[in-house]
Amino acid sequence: MSYLARVSLALVVGVACEPALAQTTPPTRAIPRALTGGLGNQNLAIYASTMPRTYQIWYRGDQIPVVFREMAMRRGNFGTAHAALSYSVTIKLDASKKRHYDLVTNLSQNLSTAVKTVFTGTLKLPAVSGRVDPSNGYGWIKFTSPFVFQGPNLLIETTETAPVPTTAVMELDAINMSSSGFLSVRSGTACGGTLSTSYTSVGLILVLTGAKPSSPAFWLLGVDNIELVRNVRLPIDLGPLGMPGCELGIAPLLAFPTVANTKGSASVIVPVALPRDAVQVSFQGMHQSTSGWATTNVVNCILGQSGLINTVGSDGGPYLYNRGQVRLVR
Repeated sequence: MSYLARVSLALVVGVACEPALAQTTPPTRAIPRALTGGLGNQNLAIYASTMPRTYQIWYRGDQIPVVFREMAMRRGNFGTAHAALSYSVTIKLDASKKRHYDLVTNLSQNLSTAVKTVFTGTLKLPAVSGRVDPSNGYGWIKFTSPFVFQGPNLLIETTETAPVPTTAVMELDAINMSSSGFLSVRSGTACGGTLSTSYTSVGLILVLTGAKPSSPAFWLLGVDNIELVRNVRLPIDLGPLGMPGCELGIAPLLAFPTVANTKGSASVIVPVALPRDAVQVSFQGMHQSTSGWATTNVVNCILGQSGLINTVGSDGGPYLYNRGQVRLVR
């Protein structure tokens, strides 16, 4: 498959108002909010002229609901127009015991004996004239029977053919890990200050700017995009607590105190090595401003060589990608 760059099923299974691929039992956990929004992490462009093609996408099991009956590509909110498309599709689902680093370019060797063909037929994609709501599936496919996911991971194999090659381009959401094994994306709304991250040979570096000079501050470490208690989902408006325009964007697991310097900034190095299996963690800063306490944006970090999603495809390859489409399921 021909990619430009960008992805969205990280099976970022949707939850409530944000369908993607994630478990739905509280606390609901999904890929960080910044990766499930309209612009997400990367743009994946598929050229219909490259058909036929077969590709598999591996998804970590904790992102997947137990039962689902339909699946759709998640179209990015990019505004690229194309005419209606129609082509034949076969989709197989497999509750795979393989880890992402076990995938091989011989696609048949990645599937277990329990692989299930859930759809064979014609996929008709509507014409797109401009921007669309990425929360709506693009070309929903109803399975011949519900798929019961028993874990530990999900492998989707898709074979696509087109009766008439076309130069039309479909732009879809996707997650695309960099070769460095570190991905950092921002989400949420700040009412003061900015939090940024980077990764170097010394570890993960957090930088807070825009705080009141020489004042106390906190690093908050936790997870975002979760349901704290039933029907109470992050972010939480902190206005009623005397912090107008501020929000708590993560469920803090740890809080570390610090002090802003005379220029209103602070930094810390977290000496952590990149794991083999990707892990997710989110940070937010809380600091004093001229009008009281304030919060920064949330920074969502994914560390690891791969392991959220991975793709292996047969067209022109086979190739093993550290990226893959984000799809919606229901």
